[in-house]
Amino acid sequence: MVSKNQTPNLKDGLYIASNDQLKSDLRIDIKGTSIISMDIFGISGDNMAYMASLRTNPGAILSESQKAFEVICEDKDDKTTRGKLILSPVSDIKASVELKLEDHLYGLPSNYPVLLTAQWQHSYFRRIGLETEQEENVMDIPSYEFEGKTVTVESCFESAGIKLIRAGELDNIPATISGWDDAQLHALMSQFADESLDRKDWLLHMLLLSKSKLTGLLGIMFDTGKLDLNNLPRQGVAIFLDEIKGHSAGIKRKSIQTIVHELGHALNLVHRFEREVGRADSVSFMNYDWRYLGGNNINRYWKDFRFTFDEDEIKFIRHAPWSKIIPGGAEFHTIRYWYEGTGGYSPYAPEIPLKDLELQLSPPPTGHLFGFGIPVFLSVNLINKGSESINIPGFYLDPKTGFLEILIRRQVITGDSRFVKFKPVISRCYDIGNYVKDILAPGQSMSNNVNLTFGSSGFTFAEPGNYEITAVLSIYSGNYNYVVKSEPLFIRIEYPKTREEELDALKIFNKDVGYYLALGGSDYLTDAESKLEEVRVRRQGIAKIITDPLVAYITRCIAINLARDFISYKEGRFHIRKAKAVKAVELFGRLKANEDKIFDKATLSGTRRLVKTIEK
Repeated sequence: MVSKNQTPNLKDGLYIASNDQLKSDLRIDIKGTSIISMDIFGISGDNMAYMASLRTNPGAILSESQKAFEVICEDKDDKTTRGKLILSPVSDIKASVELKLEDHLYGLPSNYPVLLTAQWQHSYFRRIGLETEQEENVMDIPSYEFEGKTVTVESCFESAGIKLIRAGELDNIPATISGWDDAQLHALMSQFADESLDRKDWLLHMLLLSKSKLTGLLGIMFDTGKLDLNNLPRQGVAIFLDEIKGHSAGIKRKSIQTIVHELGHALNLVHRFEREVGRADSVSFMNYDWRYLGGNNINRYWKDFRFTFDEDEIKFIRHAPWSKIIPGGAEFHTIRYWYEGTGGYSPYAPEIPLKDLELQLSPPPTGHLFGFGIPVFLSVNLINKGSESINIPGFYLDPKTGFLEILIRRQVITGDSRFVKFKPVISRCYDIGNYVKDILAPGQSMSNNVNLTFGSSGFTFAEPGNYEITAVLSIYSGNYNYVVKSEPLFIRIEYPKTREEELDALKIFNKDVGYYLALGGSDYLTDAESKLEEVRVRRQGIAKIITDPLVAYITRCIAINLARDFISYKEGRFHIRKAKAVKAVELFGRLKANEDKIFDKATLSGTRRLVKTIEK
């Protein structure tokens, strides 16, 4: 009971703070993370537009009796300033709010008090809708008894202050024997979603499926969105539950951990073991059990695992600026929340250059010069220069898994020219248990192709000019993080030479075409295929031999799509388009005369393997 002369302490939780022009989500979290944060929106009729976010200064220790707080603020354009937030409680669930900024932000004044009235809503700091689709004969999301409590996916997020709410209807997806690939998953997510995918929203879409075409793949996080409008990141995840069967942790415990892990990615949480974070000692949902404490400690991980996120992850999902966490907002892996207020963690696994391995990036036979609009495929090669064999998973050379980073810098005469990490539209998470490791003997090499044409940031090389590309591979062994870095590869994107090239680029540099090229084709992206087919037919003309690299890459992509079965969902019905093997082989056949002169070695090798598989 609060006396008349005693100032009440505000209850922790989410408040709605508003006036005639503004509405905001105010999160008071004194007892939990010792942080107060706010997202501010402008009101125009029935519409709200995001303006800015603020939080108390990183590292500050707050008290329940404190009423004035130093804050740091940033707006929708990433401009930042400092300010002061004053909370004047009327009761333990209602307060007057005053915000004064040192400099103006988007729609907010400087050195002038913004006044709002705040009312407590609930004890959760954020609420997120979860729409689920489930393949036939796939198990339901389980619960697990742990230390006298029933653990569910929902309870895992609730302990982090997040409320998951069921959204849409549960739809059943026809079972597949062969497994799902990236293009199919993208189509399923886009076609099945009952809720909108064309805006940033507190909404996640999840597919519960049997298996992927890739052995050992547990789950993926990927971008969806209506491609004629945007390519919004981090909206969808898929879980492959058949891969979890037989896991030493048990299917229930491992399923919950995997689902929360992938949903965490969709909220912009990254792997704890990654080179930048350096927390292989973490028992968070976001670590891999097979990477715990340097590797080979799976049983120890599950002994220490408590169905929790790490402290910095909890601070992020509760208090990160709206634009950096909301599905459809900032691109994956662009927010370094693990550095906030701590000066950065010292990596558990020291980073050591590994001299016995050499990493190489190789261009196609056409060399370092790429025509304007030509897809950029490179070979990445890992060579064992040592005297002992090394066991290494092949997926380490896939940028989608987080072990291989591709750093790209456009060289400019003046201005900013920083390296930017290439961010694929899909993030893959593997379990090492079911994956057969490749043995790299002394003198041997392994390779993979990397398609850098289009990522979650859009077209990587949409501007002509000179680019520097470097590959960085992290290999974990024992208590050490071994890093192998390639020599820089320099390429040049030519300026268009003709009006025709310029017009072709206008067709190619569309987001739906980018996805088509990144996914290896798709029946769902019919407009993109039509654009590419028109370019292919016109540029090839009546010539029987393909010499134009753009025609070759388009032909290869269309043939890959024809070689797969494709399940579509239209007007309430499923349509299964069987693989058109004969047509696919015929298209691949058109490439034979010059494929070794156009494609890099890894792309060429992968293409030939695929053709052999189709012909069987």
